[in-house]
Amino acid sequence: MYTSCPFCKQKYDIEQEHIGTSLKCTVCGTAFVIKIASKKNNRTAPVPVCEKTTLPLKEYKVIKLDDKFITGEVNIELLEKVLNEHAIQGWRVVSSVTAPMALKYEEIVVILERDR
Repeated sequence: MYTSCPFCKQKYDIEQEHIGTSLKCTVCGTAFVIKIASKKNNRTAPVPVCEKTTLPLKEYKVIKLDDKFITGEVNIELLEKVLNEHAIQGWRVVSSVTAPMALKYEEIVVILERDR
């Protein structure tokens, strides 16, 4: 039996016992459930019914660094260490911004992203 992804139309060869189970498309990542269509001409065929996953495909983390008590500037070595530790875990920088704060110190905010 065959079915296809309801979004990208990737075709899959499925066994009868997989009808009613979830399938995640290897091409576009869409999750859908295989169901049996109504009988037409005494034949049954699996029909994919889309069930969008509720989990996002990405996850995000915000890091704030400041060094208000020592130099008044962000410690670049500390920032590199923190970013490299997160990179090992699959995080990548999406955006960053520096902001001068009160009392002459600086803060940096870094937004990280990784695939789920």
